[in-house]
Amino acid sequence: MDSLALAHATINGIHSDIYAREKCGKVELLTESRAGGGQGNPLTGSFFTLLINQPLKEIETSCSGVKLHAFQDDITIKTKSLEEGLQAAEALLDKLEKLGLMPNREKFQLYWTGETQPPGWLKQPSKIAPSGIEGRGIIVCGTAIGDEAFVEAFLKEKEVELCGRELADGSREAGVIESLIQTLASVDPHSASCVMNQSAQARVDFWLATHLPSMCQSLIEETDKCLRRAYNLVNGVDLLNEKGHAFGHMQDRAFTADRFASKSSHGGSGYRPTHRRMCFANAFFNIAPSLKEFFPSLVDVFGENFFEEDADDAADRWTVFLNSGLPMAEEFKDQLENVKEHYKQVCEGAGENMEGCFLIDPIDSWGKSIGKLQKSASNKIAEMRLKGLTARAKLLPKSELRRQAFLAINKFATSLQQGHPIAAMLFSPMEFQVAIQTAYAVPITAITHLISKTIPTSNHANGSAFVDAYGAQLKTAVGMVAGVTVYGIHNGFLQLLLECVKRAGFRVSMNGKNVFVTAMNGLGDSEQDAKVKQGLIPDAVVHVGNTCVGWEGIGAEKYGGVDTLVDVKTLGQGKCYTNVPLRFKSAVEQRQEQVDTEYEKRVQECDKKLGTAPGQEGPVEKLKKSYGVDGKVAGWVMGAYGECSSDVEALADLVATKQAYAFKVHRNMHLPVAKAMFQKRLTQLWGLYAHRAWANLLLSRAAVMSVGSFDDAPGFARGTSEDDFNMEYNHLHPDRGYFQHARSGY
Repeated sequence: MDSLALAHATINGIHSDIYAREKCGKVELLTESRAGGGQGNPLTGSFFTLLINQPLKEIETSCSGVKLHAFQDDITIKTKSLEEGLQAAEALLDKLEKLGLMPNREKFQLYWTGETQPPGWLKQPSKIAPSGIEGRGIIVCGTAIGDEAFVEAFLKEKEVELCGRELADGSREAGVIESLIQTLASVDPHSASCVMNQSAQARVDFWLATHLPSMCQSLIEETDKCLRRAYNLVNGVDLLNEKGHAFGHMQDRAFTADRFASKSSHGGSGYRPTHRRMCFANAFFNIAPSLKEFFPSLVDVFGENFFEEDADDAADRWTVFLNSGLPMAEEFKDQLENVKEHYKQVCEGAGENMEGCFLIDPIDSWGKSIGKLQKSASNKIAEMRLKGLTARAKLLPKSELRRQAFLAINKFATSLQQGHPIAAMLFSPMEFQVAIQTAYAVPITAITHLISKTIPTSNHANGSAFVDAYGAQLKTAVGMVAGVTVYGIHNGFLQLLLECVKRAGFRVSMNGKNVFVTAMNGLGDSEQDAKVKQGLIPDAVVHVGNTCVGWEGIGAEKYGGVDTLVDVKTLGQGKCYTNVPLRFKSAVEQRQEQVDTEYEKRVQECDKKLGTAPGQEGPVEKLKKSYGVDGKVAGWVMGAYGECSSDVEALADLVATKQAYAFKVHRNMHLPVAKAMFQKRLTQLWGLYAHRAWANLLLSRAAVMSVGSFDDAPGFARGTSEDDFNMEYNHLHPDRGYFQHARSGY
């Protein structure tokens, strides 16, 4: 205690002025930090509770019919006798005043259902419910306690505050959630998406956890409607529309809405439908075992054995409470039964067996082994939902973009709705909405005016191409004479990855023209020979050498101890996603393997021209085998839906490991933790590049078709790979001055 007091005195001895900003923007002095309990002092809260603890205990001891509960300076007195309660209040005030504390009597509130009339100075708050009935009650720590009408009115106020309301003239007054998201989405929908997932949808959780579910039905329904409107603002389209987003016949119309409401790591948005949550049951499940300490009388409600250590997972742990007939017990049971039924439906939809999950066990036996109830249940349901969505996706036609987009999901693809925006890869509002709509394979709203128009290209070998609702033809069109090109995306992706490799301390060679030059000296200058030579120019060489000896992970296995040839490929929406053999997890994995296969074929062709006999190892093949693990060329493949191939994943592992070793020297952090941190950062950065690059390509080409020139189109951020690198470098090195890469390369 002496050391605590010394720390408090030391911190409290440092004083500074505290300012407040007025609505007009003017800043003026509010008070000094020494005022009150010492503003900003981390020990203030602890010392306050220590200070009032003794008086509270003394009042409880001297007034046997009274119970006192305090949360910081909110003190609640509970009693069956108004007279005893008033006496306890006066006694407590005397004790607090002796400690230098002066409670404000004007803030005192009373909820009393007896016949005795309270003194006039003591307020009895009342509210009128939507039904017109008036009820009395009080607000304790943000929770309404009192008559049913009072609680109903309180929750209605919160509903209007958060979700807004319909006005008499048919217009809508926005609530806090929509107002906030509308402001953010107009500037940065990517940030607005993060706020939706990490804050806005959780704003209602406290009230749902502290009030009976039956009282919250209107709040729950309006919250889901509000969140749907807010997500629409962010994404530019209603992805929760269960009727689908295409004209005419569509199989499994609700697929996109169900996918959107799944975990972000499973390819969804992370949206949690409010009506599926069990905030009340979860809160009660967590706090019930500790209630005996505060309310010994509850032993009769729960049963003596409920609070025993060995009762945590007893078969009849909750039996006494569930059979008590209390409204709280009934609603606790009903909410959990609804969760169990939902799990059953999800399992049936996925065609999976329910065995091995606590959600099929009787509620009576649920105990500590479950862990955090809502998290555990949600994870089990999410796992089954993922299996169900995967099965549904595979039932869609192979040409269906929704199928292709969902089955392409990996950790790079999910970066768009996981984590937060990165300064090095900021999206314009239109870029983000195009990226989201592409990820969910719904019609792109930004090109609605161009649908069915002929795409202007210089390549008419396969006839004219027309703009489709999803932008697939526009992105893959060959020969557009203006705007961002696929080749530019290819180069930007290569340079981004190599820049990260270089910063980790590895050496890279951008010029792959000289790799096979010596081995191919015997080839002539004919057009056919030139074509063979051109096919053996890797995009880069990564020199790792023996740096990673002793390292663990797929990065060291793929790139360790050797110099690796690299070839970058980009996959646009289309045929390459339609026919993926079962042995490949995805289209990018198939394309990755084709990279080395194609190189091997060209090597064999080249050696044959150089006179190498069949079955013999020629000079070009020998040289290729000197690179990479088992002589393989790494295929860095960037897919149409933000996904990347496993060779890119292995590269992220390698770079993150190197960064982690350097980082842990200066930080007290375990290597696996540091590595995971860097790996997540790289995965997100590279995934966001892929999403943004394709969106930027589509918008640039749409602008060309709309106004004739991409540079003349307002509202589009052209962006180049160099710009991306400049942003990333300046974000990571804010103390080194503004950095601008030379356009000629590295």
